[in-house]
Amino acid sequence: MIRFFKISLKALQRFKTAAILNLLGLALAFTAFLVIVLHTWNEYNYDNYHPNKEHIFKVEFLRDNNTWEDGYARVLFEHLFSGSPQIRAYGIFMDYAFGPGVPMSPGAHPGELVYYEKVDRITPGFTDVIHFDILEGNVKAIADPDQVLIPESVARKFFGKESAVGKPIVLLDALSAGGKIKVSANQELNAVLYVGGVYRNFPENSRIRNVIYSGIPPQEMMHEWYTGGYRAYVLLEDPARAGTLAETLTEKNRELLSGLVIHKIRFRPLTDLYFAEKAKGDTAPGGNKQLTDILLVVAVLILVVAVVNYVNFSVALTPARIRGINTQKVLGCSVGTIRRNIVSEAIMMTVTAYLLALLVTSVVFRHGLLNRLLGNGLSLSDHLPLVGMTFALALIVGAIAGLYPAWHMTAYPPVMLLNGSFAATGRAKMLRKALIGFQYVVSIVLIICAFVIQLQHRYVSRTDVGFDKEHILQVRLSPGTGAKSELFRQKLIRHAGIVDVAFAEDEFVRDEGKAHIAYYYQNERLTQYWIGVSHNFPAVMGIPIVAGRDFRPGDEMPVAGHAVCIVNETAAKELASVSAGKRGEKTSADYRKIAGDTFLDYRTTVRIAGVFKDINFESLYRPIEPLGLWVASPGHYRYDKPYGYSYVKVTGNPLAAIDHIRVTLEELDPVYPPQIDFLDAAMDALYQKTRNQGTIVILFSLIAVLLAIMGVFGLVMFEAQSRRKEIAVRRVFGATVPEVLMLFNSGFVKIVLICFVVSVPLAWFGIHKWLESFAYRAPIRIWVFVVPLLLVLILTVLTVTFQSYRVATTNAVKSLKG
Repeated sequence: MIRFFKISLKALQRFKTAAILNLLGLALAFTAFLVIVLHTWNEYNYDNYHPNKEHIFKVEFLRDNNTWEDGYARVLFEHLFSGSPQIRAYGIFMDYAFGPGVPMSPGAHPGELVYYEKVDRITPGFTDVIHFDILEGNVKAIADPDQVLIPESVARKFFGKESAVGKPIVLLDALSAGGKIKVSANQELNAVLYVGGVYRNFPENSRIRNVIYSGIPPQEMMHEWYTGGYRAYVLLEDPARAGTLAETLTEKNRELLSGLVIHKIRFRPLTDLYFAEKAKGDTAPGGNKQLTDILLVVAVLILVVAVVNYVNFSVALTPARIRGINTQKVLGCSVGTIRRNIVSEAIMMTVTAYLLALLVTSVVFRHGLLNRLLGNGLSLSDHLPLVGMTFALALIVGAIAGLYPAWHMTAYPPVMLLNGSFAATGRAKMLRKALIGFQYVVSIVLIICAFVIQLQHRYVSRTDVGFDKEHILQVRLSPGTGAKSELFRQKLIRHAGIVDVAFAEDEFVRDEGKAHIAYYYQNERLTQYWIGVSHNFPAVMGIPIVAGRDFRPGDEMPVAGHAVCIVNETAAKELASVSAGKRGEKTSADYRKIAGDTFLDYRTTVRIAGVFKDINFESLYRPIEPLGLWVASPGHYRYDKPYGYSYVKVTGNPLAAIDHIRVTLEELDPVYPPQIDFLDAAMDALYQKTRNQGTIVILFSLIAVLLAIMGVFGLVMFEAQSRRKEIAVRRVFGATVPEVLMLFNSGFVKIVLICFVVSVPLAWFGIHKWLESFAYRAPIRIWVFVVPLLLVLILTVLTVTFQSYRVATTNAVKSLKG
């Protein structure tokens, strides 16, 4: 082995250019491979860390609109699961904080240090289903309503190296609301909570979030059968009987469930949820298995392209190395020994490249750029078994990369070279061109996909969402400021750059945590999204009314005599189909006539004042769904809490208006941190994942193209060496340098064009599968295919011309003598 190493090292030193290019190409490919494999491993193993993962299931209900929902009344879960011998444990939870989380301060000095942390609420049984690795304190501390469990990361951030148990945490929302904040119809959280336990952070690839957990008391919402928002996991004795148990519970409680308009119960395995279709209301992260599979295939393809490059470079050096190889044969060295030497070179090269890739990958992950793009907090140290597996793969790749060159270089009889008659076979030439063609196909497909992803992102970001988002500021309000909304508005409109101020109970545009509420229209039960707003909200947001009327100031007053709402066109069409007796079908009924009708909600008669144009109140991944806006004011319909958000319409320079808003917020609630965003920027954040995907694909496309061009460089190197006498003869008979360059380029141009024809249907299939995840899709333009072709052609011609120019300009007499 030592002798092999010395021989390999001498060979690499002799052909430095090829060695450096091979090393860089393999290192680049291994870096891309490691990054993608770490990411896809994380995706495929989502929620696989739980000790009892096979026994944990999520509970979901089939509703009358033929959709599965995961949230319902807390008392229903308690009724269904308590006392069942097949359910080892069950845990109920409720997402409390969405978006950036709840502003809070550690210690006894609120406002001195402010952090935003998410808070979830759970029953004590939740910790029997999901294992919490407690580092200090007691996991059952949440049975005390004033105690919480916090993750290790939050404990270190809040309290450093000190013990966190017993330390206070001040919720600024509750402090602003006067000492307590409402979290359900009959439950409040105190402003000051105490750490009862610290748990080890769950892995990044977990739907169980690393958040602060507060307890759900035994009496909370135990007499309210129609209020949802609670969700549940169960720990089953026998996972194989999950389907049978769900059917048994459905039949046993048929009458009760029918009254709640629930048709079926199902249990879905925890480990299947990440890639599965999400139930309505599920706010946990979800993955795209199709995209993950594609990324893994891309990783493998990039590695294969790098191996192809190595083979092409090695074969390109055959004319230069075969004299020495055949001399060794003449002197008695066995073919097997020579082949082992060549394979050892390849193994040494790939191992060196792999180690270099490990170094680069660790540096990149340490700086966090790729983690931000991939959406994972990945590190090599957390995946040492995977690093070991990929190292073994590097050894295999090295052996495979060296096999063909080892066979090819030793396949010629010594006399062929010694008498100067060496030439490559037609089959060998075809194989090398086929390998280059494979690289081109991969490169062109990836470039087309990258362009489509960017095109889709541009389309999404520029699509008209149906309301004004360009001149609107989104301001998060403390409960104290929200309760003084009119005073806040009066102070703001004094500023010349502020046109008007509207309010909403919650963030207007988001994909998670919206209220999905049932109501009855003509004795039919319907469900849709609802949000409480101030009367001027549609006007400030520029939402067009297409039938009936907009809200009026008097609609907010309790003396109005009835509740008032407006609904979007999609909701109005659904109501019109019910009115026509054709629910769920397309109907020609005029949905605008719905304006003026009434429906029943919570035994309250609600009048539909008008119909507004369909707007995108969720990201464009989703189709427009039924939406209703109601006026929400103290003492009026469905008023549950103060306004949580203000939407401020500005004109001119917004920076001055932002300063004025910040000063006003601090004046009304000095402790609560101001949070002001441009609405278009806040909405654009919904597409961050798509942008990241596009950046990743572009990055790997560039890597694939670079590797392909390196392969062309190697093949041209071979062609130039093997055809230099032919070129010399052509020059003697009058061929010009441009004609020689054209001769070299024509073959590669043909390869590119053939590969383009192969690439287009592959890319077309891939981009259409990817676009299926969007409700709104960009039209595919012809330039998406033409530009990659031109790009690859230009790079190829430049590479071939650069490499072959030296041969074309070499003195013909010298080439003929050589």
